[in-house]
Amino acid sequence: MYHAANYIKKVLPIICDGVCLGPVYDKIRKGVQLIIKHNNYEKLFKLLDEVAKKFSDSNLYFNYERYPRSL
Repeated sequence: MYHAANYIKKVLPIICDGVCLGPVYDKIRKGVQLIIKHNNYEKLFKLLDEVAKKFSDSNLYFNYERYPRSL
């Protein structure tokens, strides 16, 4: 889990000039949470698709919320 989250955090500022807060372990969802702030949704979703493909063999599940109600 942390490998994929750290990869996103490392690559995000290079690709879409965004800021990433986290990774933080979420006890309720039993997973890792990232908060991403950016301005280019196309580049961000391209990056997230790339990460999902890169880590597809490790049985990870990605959940995206564009406007989360709670953090």
